[in-house]
Amino acid sequence: MSQSGQEKKGKEFKLEPKLVITPEQVLSNDRIVKLLYLLEAYGEISEKACYHFIYELKQRGLDIGYTFFKLGDSVSSKQLREDITSLLYLELLETKGRAKKLVLTSKGKEELGKRLPQLPEDFREKASKLVEEVRPVVASIDAESEYKQIKRK
Repeated sequence: MSQSGQEKKGKEFKLEPKLVITPEQVLSNDRIVKLLYLLEAYGEISEKACYHFIYELKQRGLDIGYTFFKLGDSVSSKQLREDITSLLYLELLETKGRAKKLVLTSKGKEELGKRLPQLPEDFREKASKLVEEVRPVVASIDAESEYKQIKRK
């Protein structure tokens, strides 16, 4: 038997990309919407400074639901790291520049705009005041982080 007379039978695979998490799942979480709001209010920020930023806000009475661990001058939060990763994965946040600063994408700003009414007015007022209050503290951490990032390269 010749091979030309036989048809090759095979399976054809069709791959369809599916998101492991969807924007609806992530943005239904008030904590993440508040995080987006705070990041938009602050502006570009390194990930290390972001941990300190949210931690400082919590210390001053604006707790959005993250648990922090502090060891010396280092602050970390597994929940915050997971939320940042989710926002990066969904392209609601992106890293910008050599210092890899976190910044909302246009998609992130659009989604935040849709969900802004669900944030209580008192939260927004308190957040605006406290963001400016902690900015100098966070800016020094951000500058240090940026310097170390550039120095490595």
